[in-house]
Amino acid sequence: MEKKLLGGNVSKNIVMGFSWLFWIFGLIAFIIDFKTLDVEEKREFVSLLICAAVGIVFGISVIVPIVVFVFAVIAAVNAFMGKTFKVPGAYHLAAVIIK
Repeated sequence: MEKKLLGGNVSKNIVMGFSWLFWIFGLIAFIIDFKTLDVEEKREFVSLLICAAVGIVFGISVIVPIVVFVFAVIAAVNAFMGKTFKVPGAYHLAAVIIK
């Protein structure tokens, strides 16, 4: 059975895909569903937020936001297909934060 998020109304694939495209949506979904998420889902949300923060902080450069954007698009496409993409660096940092 497919897991539902946002109060049991929306498919996990849709929520994760839109979260990678619009990080504020991911933050809201993470807050709403925090207690129902398993460890891997929490790590994916934290990885998403880390990518957004790195993209914003290093926004003055050109290369870092482009790399973050490419990773976000790859992760969004995978999320819509029901797969996960572990963004290098961000996922490892999320694994240290979420145990």
